[in-house]
Amino acid sequence: MPIPAVVVSLPSTWTEALDAQIRRLRAENATWDEIARLLGRSQDLIEARARAISARCAPPDFVRPHDDPGREPLPAGHPRSWGPLTAGTLLEGVDYPLPFIWNGPPGNGSAEEELARHF
Repeated sequence: MPIPAVVVSLPSTWTEALDAQIRRLRAENATWDEIARLLGRSQDLIEARARAISARCAPPDFVRPHDDPGREPLPAGHPRSWGPLTAGTLLEGVDYPLPFIWNGPPGNGSAEEELARHF
């Protein structure tokens, strides 16, 4: 006698992280089946949730802009990198903290001289 297959489904609770994954994967033109496998949910659940959050595929003529590989690296705290890094965290909207530069006790040489002395 064959044993019936048991389908185990995760509870249909949705988080912002799951919604963001669905939006990103749809924007990258992933299929419903691929998204369902990645997130461990049924394809029907994924399709329903995508409709609810308006997750759409990218237009067929969309080309993702790429950074110029020859550009200089962004400095620490540059708004172009700091903003996305802190989005959705307690630091969102907070300016990047400027680095603290220690020049040693008063009367000593500059920080460069101190470093050169140790290396």
